[in-house]
Amino acid sequence: MILQKLRDLSVAAKWADSGGFAEKQVHFLLMIEADGSPRKKQDGSLDCWFPLMTSKGVKGQALGRAYTDRPETLRRNQNYVDADCFTGRADRLVLASNDGGPVCKCRNLTHQLATDYMGAIPELTPVDDFYKKLSSDPQLLDELTRSLVDALTPFQPKPKPGKVPKLKLPETQEVAFCLSNANYQPIFDLAAIRQMWRTRQHPVVAESGATQATCLCCGQPCDPPRIQERVIKGLPGKGSKGVPLMSYNKESTQSHGLEDCLNAPMCAGCVDAYTIALNNLLKKTLPKGGPSYGGSEKLGGLAFIYWFRNPESIRPIDRIINGVQHIEKRLESMQTGADFSLTSRMNHFFLAVMSAPTLGRAVVHDWIDESLDHIDSNLARWFADAQIINRFTGDVSAPIRLAEPGNGVKGAAWADIMDRHIPSALGREIKDKNKIRERAMRWDIQKDTILAIFERALLGRKLPLSIMHLALERLREGIQDDKEKKRSALPGFTTARLGLMRATLNDHPELLWQRRPIMPGLDRDRGDPAYVCGRLLAILSRIQAKAMSARDDSDEKARKLCANVVSRYYGAASSRPATGLYLPLRMRVHHLAKLDRDDSGEATGRRIDLQDALQWINPDNLPKTLSPAQQCVFALGFEHQMAEFFKPHKSKSATDSGDSNDANEPQTQSTERTE
Repeated sequence: MILQKLRDLSVAAKWADSGGFAEKQVHFLLMIEADGSPRKKQDGSLDCWFPLMTSKGVKGQALGRAYTDRPETLRRNQNYVDADCFTGRADRLVLASNDGGPVCKCRNLTHQLATDYMGAIPELTPVDDFYKKLSSDPQLLDELTRSLVDALTPFQPKPKPGKVPKLKLPETQEVAFCLSNANYQPIFDLAAIRQMWRTRQHPVVAESGATQATCLCCGQPCDPPRIQERVIKGLPGKGSKGVPLMSYNKESTQSHGLEDCLNAPMCAGCVDAYTIALNNLLKKTLPKGGPSYGGSEKLGGLAFIYWFRNPESIRPIDRIINGVQHIEKRLESMQTGADFSLTSRMNHFFLAVMSAPTLGRAVVHDWIDESLDHIDSNLARWFADAQIINRFTGDVSAPIRLAEPGNGVKGAAWADIMDRHIPSALGREIKDKNKIRERAMRWDIQKDTILAIFERALLGRKLPLSIMHLALERLREGIQDDKEKKRSALPGFTTARLGLMRATLNDHPELLWQRRPIMPGLDRDRGDPAYVCGRLLAILSRIQAKAMSARDDSDEKARKLCANVVSRYYGAASSRPATGLYLPLRMRVHHLAKLDRDDSGEATGRRIDLQDALQWINPDNLPKTLSPAQQCVFALGFEHQMAEFFKPHKSKSATDSGDSNDANEPQTQSTERTE
């Protein structure tokens, strides 16, 4: 299925026409006359090497001109023997000695190619005559070598003091045949030559034959290649420089007498089509904006390669990676039909998750094929299920994301993104910079975790409980780490961790009290013992912090003291509430008495909060232990109650514009809501 979709994409985007062709440079044109002799000056010396130049910005020009569709010969190694399409390395095309080695055989095969097709293509007759003269006149080979060295001399790097320059070798230069009367157009650029090469790369198989098989991709009879020459470049892993999608070299894969790739036969055209499609989607230069067929993102050692049936300007994968939630307008248009074509609604989204962990072959980890409107609906659910209240604004936090902030993001914006960064919430930072090669690879987050989040966001599948356990473990580590470093912020409670906890728990309602889903913010009607215990710890820590800083108007000091209380009691209270909350509950009497003397409004508000929480549970009969799922509920209850405390107060102008009754109300948020 995946190979068929990639083949269809290659045909629709007209990438399949480039089978047997690739973007590559040519450094010199070998100019030959109509009789096959190299071009000469009036004095008889060779003048057959014409350098091709390209602009290099302010530094002038550089040797070599890139041809986007130059014919290529796929080679597994240096000893691979095959004909070139009248362009290639100078040693394989012209300068090979007659020693019978692989390079000499390549030159002879190119000569044979010109001989076979010169009857149908007259431009190949001079090439055939040139090779005949080269074989009959050994002195001509030496003259061609010396003239190429002379033509290359002006382009050699200038020596620097104390350093030996790395010279360009003449045999490594890319050259191409060109007729002197062809206005410097290479022979390989002729339409007849290109059609000949395309036919040669993808030969038509007769209806009967010993090597005939049915292609698993297109279903047509073919002569499948035994080894897939084309490779996929740019996948994360050891095989980033190029690996095939299929490779067989073990005895266990050679069943029924079929060796190499014959046990999964595919025609050369389909192999070229899906490989070219993958390479184009993996290119970094692929346009990001405007309608396109797709692209790719690399995260955590995986390549997320996506494409559409028809070109689209949207990028659903960007919403997960960068936390872009602006899809409400699109969803509304889908429902009303306004400014939204039926073609776009019926468009399909494809996603292949791949990597190259070894040099043998690529690995496909996951494959998604869904309609675009279904993907958008699932994304909307994902953002809604992972929402959590923002502790400092009182509003719903921005969506959680997989990508780290860019290099230009610093300060508060950087801290906000890292608070919503999933890899930092679930993984540990890798200190070794040599191991950091891709985005989000500086965190040791497992590949299965990233895949589970993508499946939940795009397909609506349930998050595994392992994500909840991992978030809980990292939360405890964050609390301990902040306790040792004596930080002032509330430790460990990041938006990404709490959002993943909430999404995982709501995906498994059997773990929840009365199967009731958890809200993004404070739920005063929730009588879950674990949730109420979390609220109790937040209220008690707030009472103690305010009592210790009642005469200080700075809320930052109260927040710092509150963090210290949390670091001291949170571990025991979240796992064994009956033990961990025993001392804070006893101390509340003394702290409230102190608040009555120093800040009666704060004391009144906290008593109301205590009464609101204790209506659901008896303080003398708290749960003895909590399961991991209940500990996550405890953390959410704690965070929801803390968010209520840290909500910004009403502005002074808004208070002055109100009536007299509003002006006399206590300035605590809990008192205002209760009254």
